[in-house]
Amino acid sequence: MKSDYMINAQVLVDLLIRALWIELEAESNTLWSEFLYASDELREVANVLRRDSSQHEKAVRRILRSARKTPPSYIEERLKSFGSIPPITSDKSDFRIIDKAINLEKSARDVYKMIVEIDEEAVKYAFEIPVEEFRSTIAWLVEEEEKHIKMLEKLKFKCSNVSRGS
Repeated sequence: MKSDYMINAQVLVDLLIRALWIELEAESNTLWSEFLYASDELREVANVLRRDSSQHEKAVRRILRSARKTPPSYIEERLKSFGSIPPITSDKSDFRIIDKAINLEKSARDVYKMIVEIDEEAVKYAFEIPVEEFRSTIAWLVEEEEKHIKMLEKLKFKCSNVSRGS
């Protein structure tokens, strides 16, 4: 039975590394260069997203630092292996930029939701932090991503109405 926990623990660590990569991409210069073309309102939302993503990154890194069997070099190698999200090369409209940001936020939310599903024994096996702290941090991250998605979808709806002349 212990081998199941070990497998789940490795999956858990890899999911957290993926979540960290998404948070880093949300803060990346590539995404931010696209916000230069955006409206003032979108840039204001982008500033909130960037600030929050920085907090999310810190929370995920704190969890990963407590990993029992994962050296920091493994985390950095995995992060590098993901590469970066390509920039939008044409039509840098608010609508396209918002759409890209929504996809990034949904990806983060979905990874965090998968992490919530990992069994408690795997969390105990993988990390030194208490399970309750782990679970509450991940639940907070899911809520944060949901908040960002709603914020962006509201702005996207507004942009689509403006572009239609409503």
